[in-house]
Amino acid sequence: MTQTYTPGRTLRSSADTSILSTPRVNTKSFGERSFSVSAPLVWNSLPVTLRHSASSGSFRTGLKTHLFSLAYT
Repeated sequence: MTQTYTPGRTLRSSADTSILSTPRVNTKSFGERSFSVSAPLVWNSLPVTLRHSASSGSFRTGLKTHLFSLAYT
């Protein structure tokens, strides 16, 4: 469903292997809300330290902290 981003050339962004590619959609109403489009957008908006968490427990804790900081600042 999701694919990692692989640039055509060597770029500075190619060092981060946790970036997902966002597919292009033709329909505006349903396409942008599909999982294959919205999941990479949400994943790529997370901080790099959170995307590279060592375990699922540390990811959940970091995600909770990140979402609370977005909501209350």
